[in-house]
Amino acid sequence: PLYPALLIGSIAAGVSFEFPVAAASTSALAFMYAAVALTRADLELSVFQPLAFNLFFLALTCLMSNRLALELRRQEQSRDEVESLGEFIRRLEKAKSEFVSMVSHELRTPLTSIRGFSEILESKDLDPEKKHEFYRIILNESERLSRLINNLLNLSRIEAGIELNREMTDLAELVVEDIELFQSQTDIH
Repeated sequence: PLYPALLIGSIAAGVSFEFPVAAASTSALAFMYAAVALTRADLELSVFQPLAFNLFFLALTCLMSNRLALELRRQEQSRDEVESLGEFIRRLEKAKSEFVSMVSHELRTPLTSIRGFSEILESKDLDPEKKHEFYRIILNESERLSRLINNLLNLSRIEAGIELNREMTDLAELVVEDIELFQSQTDIH
């Protein structure tokens, strides 16, 4: 009666992939089975064949149960990896969409300034000093637009693995240009 109980324990441990428990219960079962079979008084040569067959079947059952559990665990891990990959792809698509939106806005801003100041210069009679200021703003905005496009091209090169040329930048000059741009827009509005 103990043999089926231990066999069920070995299989259950194998299915739950508790290999040490499965191996221990199988070993205990094999030892108990062999001990009972060998202590019989009428021990004959014919007893060894079923004993060997039962011990082999027991080990094979434990091994197959563990193999099945391992495959089930691998499938579960694969399913989790696919779900993680799907989530990563969704976040990547969202980031791409946000990037395109941001780039569109950043490109539109200097274009709007260039167009606006060009229309003012074309439609109004302005004093030479104001015209010069507007021409300078148009030039600065076209340079800003050029920098944005170059930055996008550099990003593309970085993704392609191409080494970029680095150069020094005067941060104070960049800040002064931005202040002048926003100051002129503030005066207009």
